[in-house]
Amino acid sequence: MNDVSFASEVPKWHRRLFAWAAFMVYVLVLSGGIVCITDSSHGCPDWPTCHERWFPPNQADSIIEYSHRMLTPLTLPFLITAAVVAWRRYRSERWIIIPTIGAIVCLAVVVFFGALVILTGLPRGWAAVDLGTALMALALIVTAASGMSARVRSPTEDLRPSLTSGFAGLALATTATVYTALVSGVLVSRPGALMRCLNWPGVVGLGKPEDLYGWMYLARFALGVLASVLIAALVVKAWKSQRHNPLLVRDATIAGVLLAIATAIGVLMPTPDNGIVMPALSMATAAALWAVLVAVVLRSGREISDGSWVTRTESMGATHGCHVPNCGCTADTLNRENAGKGER
Repeated sequence: MNDVSFASEVPKWHRRLFAWAAFMVYVLVLSGGIVCITDSSHGCPDWPTCHERWFPPNQADSIIEYSHRMLTPLTLPFLITAAVVAWRRYRSERWIIIPTIGAIVCLAVVVFFGALVILTGLPRGWAAVDLGTALMALALIVTAASGMSARVRSPTEDLRPSLTSGFAGLALATTATVYTALVSGVLVSRPGALMRCLNWPGVVGLGKPEDLYGWMYLARFALGVLASVLIAALVVKAWKSQRHNPLLVRDATIAGVLLAIATAIGVLMPTPDNGIVMPALSMATAAALWAVLVAVVLRSGREISDGSWVTRTESMGATHGCHVPNCGCTADTLNRENAGKGER
């Protein structure tokens, strides 16, 4: 078995490695959004070169497009190193090794779609798949980083989240709704519209529907409102019922703050064509909100006691004077003793 047995044997640089890998994927998603916002995807008419050169010409759209391409070889070493570490040290930890490999696969798919955008163009349906895959790559590496962080905190932590509680179900539904709202922008925006890029649904371009695009845009706005309500409910419920899990409360609160920022940005963008600063901020906030919600889902299936990551059985065993992991109290005994208390 390749798993480490004690927290002291889990190097902290492993956690930092996965955190940096997640950060690099986040930056890569943002750079792709900048390419979309500035409409620079055709700044380099060929691939992988740019104007048949390995360095872009001195023009803005070419530099933006080529810089986005160069971020991929800068991100891959972090992901590949994380995958090697996961394979050698945590091979049996499925919630570390599988998401890491999945993130690499998703990134390869995104690179393939990026080449198609340049060489043949990409229909909006496939463009939505492209964006969805990029967000999924971010979610997967955040999952792996969360698992590594938990493993550093406690060598006995069960990394598989149990999503059977009411709060976990709310977190999962909220995250799925946000994902749909983010990806659907590609599908409902008019051709060439700025709102086709990654962004949080706002009031920009919202008005009385006059055609199919208008109705679809309105439907996406309604989906954004639903997502906002779910996030607000998630924050309130975290503070009411999850105070024993401080990291979960922290992440839920961050999600609430990001929602407030995204909403404010949506209100402050009066027209679709007001530069790239506000759209870029909307994109960065939306991507960060997505990543934080993924972390909330993962944490909602775990418990924390006294600031340390422990499994549910360990946490309950500690309250009965047991010494984990060599605890004389069985999970069945603890479950019988806690029957009728209900969820926290």
